Amino acid sequence: AAIGRALEGRPEILALCGGDGSYFRAFTAIEDMSGGAPWPEILPLPAGTINNLAHAVQSMAASPERLLSRVVFDHARGIPHAKAEVDLFRVGERDVGYIFGAGMIVNFLRAYYATERPSPWSAARLIGRLIGSAAVRGPLQAKIFQPFEADVICDGERIPHRGFRMLIASSVRAIGLGFEPFYLAGRHPGHFHVLGGPARASRLIRRLPRFRKGFPANDPQLYDNLAGEMSVEFARPAWYTVNGDLLGPVSRIDLRRLR
Repeated sequence: AAIGRALEGRPEILALCGGDGSYFRAFTAIEDMSGGAPWPEILPLPAGTINNLAHAVQSMAASPERLLSRVVFDHARGIPHAKAEVDLFRVGERDVGYIFGAGMIVNFLRAYYATERPSPWSAARLIGRLIGSAAVRGPLQAKIFQPFEADVICDGERIPHRGFRMLIASSVRAIGLGFEPFYLAGRHPGHFHVLGGPARASRLIRRLPRFRKGFPANDPQLYDNLAGEMSVEFARPAWYTVNGDLLGPVSRIDLRRLR
């Protein structure tokens, strides 16, 4: 309802306050109500648990209120701001986002949200525990990196894995805590970066420095490429995430360009 009232005034800029999950819900509503018309420009105000979009477009500020105040002040005086384009994709029939995941990322988010106060600090602590668990093949890494089976087709071609522990598609480079594993995001308009395969926790953790610097994983157990469309058919119904929100379970899900 709030999105509908905002769009009635045909705004030049629509400020959305929240994190990635709030943006996902708002973008879905905007697309539903726009009727194919161009969207207003979006100003992401970072106030959520996870703020990958705000990091991606470098709109971070000391507070959402200060950022909004600055943009309103400058806009009223005709002072331009730098703009960034982010490719969005549709997940399933309706949802609109820029990060999709299944397997490890879903299990990690469940453990993260179960902490007393989800925050970058608690996420960093969880990663530290996960690294330690992977070193001794402990129960935490086994829980987070549970294997699953799926047939994944990207742009009409089946990717060379059927067993997975991780499957993520993203059209933004960052995925939190300074990690930028999606180095291909934004290079080809209308596409997203797909990273997934059966790699175990120990293999992925050894590649954390590369993921942090935005380098290719260089791992034969990880599919690492761009796609404009992707379909995932799970062997068993599975949960998935869009922008950090947990959804499902489903037996099949499709991703495609928004427009």
